[in-house]
Amino acid sequence: MALSLHNRPVSDRLHPYVRRSIIALGLWLLASILLLFIGRGDAALVVTVAGAFILMVIVLGSALLHIGTRQQRMEGNSEATGAPSFKDWLSGDFQVYQGSVTGKEAMTEILLPLAAVSLGMTAFGIVLHFVAS
Repeated sequence: MALSLHNRPVSDRLHPYVRRSIIALGLWLLASILLLFIGRGDAALVVTVAGAFILMVIVLGSALLHIGTRQQRMEGNSEATGAPSFKDWLSGDFQVYQGSVTGKEAMTEILLPLAAVSLGMTAFGIVLHFVAS
C-alpha cells in the first residue's frame, strides 16, 4: 500500500473482509437456490448445474485468496502480515485499470451485484413458497 499525493493510502488489492464477503454472498446464493428448487422435478438438472458453477466460483475464490495471502507472506510483503485496517482501506484509494476509485466505491461496485442477486433469489424463494402453499 503506497501513499498518494493527497496522503490517502492507495491499494490494488482487496481487503480480506471484502474477499470474505464475496465468499459469504456466494454461499448465500447457493443456499437460496438449492432451498428454492429442491424437490422440484423439472428444475433438478438446472439447479445442479447452476449450483456446481456457483460452488466452483466459491472454491476458486477461496483458493486464490489463500494462495495470494500465502504468496505475500513468503515475499515478506507488509500487506500480508499487517493488512491495513478496514476503515483505512475504505477511506483510501483503490487502483483500477482506468485510474483509481475510493475503497467504498470499489467495495460497493464489487459486492452490490452479488448481494442483489442473493437477496433477490431469497425473496423469490419466499414468495414462491407462499404462493405454492
